This record gives sequence, C-alpha cells and structure tokens, in this order.
Amino acid sequence: MIPLIKGVLTEPKVIITTVIIFLYIDIVAKIVRYRKKKKQIKKRPTVVSAPAPAAPAAESEEGGE
Repeated sequence: MIPLIKGVLTEPKVIITTVIIFLYIDIVAKIVRYRKKKKQIKKRPTVVSAPAPAAPAAESEEGGE
C-alpha cells in the first residue's frame, strides 16, 4: 500500500496539478479579500497672504504731540 501511495504522490502530473490548485485558491482568496482604496480628493492649497505690516503703536502716539 505504501509503495502505491508513494508512486501516486511522486507522479509529476499530481505534483503539477496540486501546485496549480494551490495557486488558484491563493489568487481567488486575494480577490475576495481585496478592498478598493478610496480616492482622496486633492484639495487645492490655500494661499495665506502675510498680514500687512502694522505701523508700530509707539510712533503714532509720539507723532500726536
């Protein structure tokens, strides 16, 4: 019985078929688990303008004298 099982398991057709079946199952499992990535909306960069330089408060008070 053992030589018969050994003969079947070492047959090249059996080995190739087994490898193909494992690859097929692996690919199908990946397809089933696959999740599409959500598209990210690209936001336009907002341009922040620098605040206008304010006149120093000390100068305006002195100028009133």
